[in-house]
Amino acid sequence: MIFWLLFAFDAVLAAVLLAFLFIGIGDGSVSSFNIGLWLALLAAAGVILGASMLLKARDHKHLASGILLVPAIPGLTYLAFILMMVVMQPNWR
Repeated sequence: MIFWLLFAFDAVLAAVLLAFLFIGIGDGSVSSFNIGLWLALLAAAGVILGASMLLKARDHKHLASGILLVPAIPGLTYLAFILMMVVMQPNWR
């Protein structure tokens, strides 16, 4: 159960990364200068998702969940920050 929650969250993070890539291509902020960085980020997201599925298939569920925690912890931290800003509505003056 924990594995699938982490996997779904990481898949959403990868989809957000892909959406930012396409938005950047559309507005011109992703160019030939930095496309390598974007492709490396997408490859890392794909490797994490693929490696976790491979480890789960070989019955290493704890190790697979540990790999999924690598992008999930910063993603959950940022999500908590955004939710805190929405709920608290801070005055930035």
